Amino acid sequence: MKKYSILFFLIMFLIGTDSFLISPLLPILARNFNVSAANSAWMTATYAIGFALFALVAGPLSDSRDRKNVMLVGLIGFGLATLLCGLASNFTLMLIFRFLAGVSASFITPQVWASVPRVTRDNSSRMKLMGVVMAGLAGAQVLGVPIGSFLALHSWHMPFFVVAASTLLLIFALWRLLPGLPPVLGSEKQKVSKIYAKLLKNRSGMGFVTGFGVIFVGSIAVMSFLGTWFNQDFHLDLAQVGTALLFVGLGQFLGGLFGSHITQHFGNQRWLRIAFISWALLYLILPFMPNLPLAVVVLALIFGINGMTIPVLVLTNQNTAPEVRGTMSALSNFSMYTGQAVGGAFAGVFYSHFPGYFGISYFALVIFLSAALIYWRSGFWKVYKS
Repeated sequence: MKKYSILFFLIMFLIGTDSFLISPLLPILARNFNVSAANSAWMTATYAIGFALFALVAGPLSDSRDRKNVMLVGLIGFGLATLLCGLASNFTLMLIFRFLAGVSASFITPQVWASVPRVTRDNSSRMKLMGVVMAGLAGAQVLGVPIGSFLALHSWHMPFFVVAASTLLLIFALWRLLPGLPPVLGSEKQKVSKIYAKLLKNRSGMGFVTGFGVIFVGSIAVMSFLGTWFNQDFHLDLAQVGTALLFVGLGQFLGGLFGSHITQHFGNQRWLRIAFISWALLYLILPFMPNLPLAVVVLALIFGINGMTIPVLVLTNQNTAPEVRGTMSALSNFSMYTGQAVGGAFAGVFYSHFPGYFGISYFALVIFLSAALIYWRSGFWKVYKS
């Protein structure tokens, strides 16, 4: 399983890094393409839009095809689109290529999640590998911005060229290391509309996917204005903010990498109950932290629990419809990206209308309690109890 752990970690890290490395490039790209700062944000948004929209199509298509081949096609498209981003001569072309990169990524990451049960033999190894996949994404969140900043010291083209070259190496590694993953029995070709019509009748599955997205509404709302909070309330400069966020992100990375031992000890049913109670308590006390170290510790615990819990939730989503794991993984990704968009939109409102981090923290508290209610109403604890 070690080779799959390394391979899947690197794939998720690369895709995640491509999502985050553009953030420090936005001011440079805005000047280079002569667009406003507000319009430059579309270079991030078009990637997310491309991913979210095509994930809904990529999932059903992948369930009736060899997942290895789907990932290979996705990586080839991703590498080419990213290379073209580095060669873009104007703003319109950059938006088109970022959109295509997002579309290509939608054929990759859901397949990684869906492939985990196919390359593992038991639940213990399955959860460990899920944690490694999550650690790849968390590592990208921690290092994506610094990597983009470092590579851009030479030119803004360099980050895209490095990601494209790294993709080429991963294509070769995937082709050599991963066995064929043909469709499982019961995954014969079906119309996309028929697959979704069947899934919509799956009360537990749709409830779990909805709850998964709601969790990301709260998580992204909290993450969105941490830099602003650190700057205004703790008087940190840009470099210090980056260091503080590095420690926060490290919590999620370690949670994903080593959390499977804890979640397996408690079991999924008990662990999710512990996770929701812990989240509620931590969000309740977060805005009262009197200094930066305590605030960072609380946030690292919050996102560490994220890193431990998300693999459990992704696997739970898949298990509600094992014959269409790709579709369920794609739906989970769509739910996640939708949650991120909603959370980011609400974060600004709550930060600007309440002192400190009270507005965002208590918004997240309400959101997480709502997610817990959704999981309860969808039968999560009954499913695992039975």
